[in-house]
Amino acid sequence: MALYAAMIISTAVYFIVFSDGGILERMTIERAKKKIAENNRSLEMENERLRNLLERYRGGTYPPEDTLHSGYIRPGDRVLSITGGERAPDESVTSSASPLRGMSITYLRIAWIAISIAAVVSIFIYGWISRKKHGDSMDGNPWQA
Repeated sequence: MALYAAMIISTAVYFIVFSDGGILERMTIERAKKKIAENNRSLEMENERLRNLLERYRGGTYPPEDTLHSGYIRPGDRVLSITGGERAPDESVTSSASPLRGMSITYLRIAWIAISIAAVVSIFIYGWISRKKHGDSMDGNPWQA
């Protein structure tokens, strides 16, 4: 009986948590959806900024920072050039994200299946050994209740 219960519970947990429509998959989709919405908002803001800039250009108004970025210098301005001393980015900074966050759901599914199989086999072996110890007749059929 415990063997059947373990199989049913393992299967139910797999379908509820690990399946394509399960909790983990939905959480992953929700995170991706939020990321896409955030990216969409930033693109819309950038689009609006560029449209405003285009309208100013069409009107003949050129912002002073554009001329500076283009390399033009106003009369009387000084140019200071600093070279060398380039640093490599600091690689010692590590992410503090959860180790499971980057793990693929596929690996979690495989791990759950392996754990479930191990549990069912353990229950089966325990039941078989305890029946053999107590002298219950199984007539060679380990599935007999």
